[in-house]
Amino acid sequence: TPSYDECGDVEYVKTFPNEYSLAEHKPALSDFEGVVSIKGVDALLMGINSNQEYYMGLYSLETGHKILDLFKQGQGPGEYAMSPTIQRFFTHNDSLYACMKYNPDKEVFLLNITSSIQEGKEIIENRSFPKDFKSVKDIIPLASGDSLMIYRDYGEGGFKRYILHAEGNRQAVNIGNVIPKIEEIDHNILSFLVLPFKNDSLVAEANITLNQIKVYSLYDQSIGKTICVGSELDDINSMSSRWRGNIPRSYGGVQLWGDKLIFLYHGLKEKDYRDNIGHSELQIFDSDMKPCSRIKLPVIASAMYVDKNGVLYAFNPLGDNEYIYKYDIKLMLQ
Repeated sequence: TPSYDECGDVEYVKTFPNEYSLAEHKPALSDFEGVVSIKGVDALLMGINSNQEYYMGLYSLETGHKILDLFKQGQGPGEYAMSPTIQRFFTHNDSLYACMKYNPDKEVFLLNITSSIQEGKEIIENRSFPKDFKSVKDIIPLASGDSLMIYRDYGEGGFKRYILHAEGNRQAVNIGNVIPKIEEIDHNILSFLVLPFKNDSLVAEANITLNQIKVYSLYDQSIGKTICVGSELDDINSMSSRWRGNIPRSYGGVQLWGDKLIFLYHGLKEKDYRDNIGHSELQIFDSDMKPCSRIKLPVIASAMYVDKNGVLYAFNPLGDNEYIYKYDIKLMLQ
């Protein structure tokens, strides 16, 4: 029997009011050896590395040149046993910060990016050690001062969500999704990218494998819906029984741009994605999660960033080099 991961009513999006296709052109930047993914903020890119001496590098968006290495691999003082993960960027007192999660020490800390560039090394502030850290997938700071904590749950439902209040106590967020027992299911099939919006009162979860975006309120359990760009939801049981290469790649990136939500979507099988066969698209929604536009890219983008000027940086490390393609999409985002 089919099973689905949905919350609230399902809305099917068959078409977007505006559809665009970007023309092919040469990569704009290419010197990103070892980088497997990127995150953008302001005029900077954080490159996430694989098998390099440092887990991350900070690059200039303008030139593509590396400004700084971050988080040296190792077991010694000031070294990191595994890569910290970026949870969110924000600005405070004219400094740019990244909130990071570091699993080995069960800690959350702030990387002061502005000071790190000035000092030539990572400057860490506000280390904290939230209790109940086991199986944490995300700890995302919210505008209210609280954090959204998402836990892997290997029993039923795949994931549990809590608001972690500043003073340390947790409050469950029940999004009303009912999934059968999932001990037999690869829980990665249920995994997702998290995007808080509307001043962090609402959350969109874009699934990595399933063709859907769940939307819910952190504070009002009557608000929740599932958006499917297509005509039917993906069946979890069917996904779980497939050979790895035939499992889909759905959403691969999320970003707020003004009052718009941008979702990077692949719609490719894993084997084609790995072989760099196909192309990705951006799906743009407004803050009420109504579809605005779809922008088809001429390449697969494993990660993306749209800067404040509406320039899209699409990252592709799947071919003979690690490339970034640039496209001006500002008019397509209006």
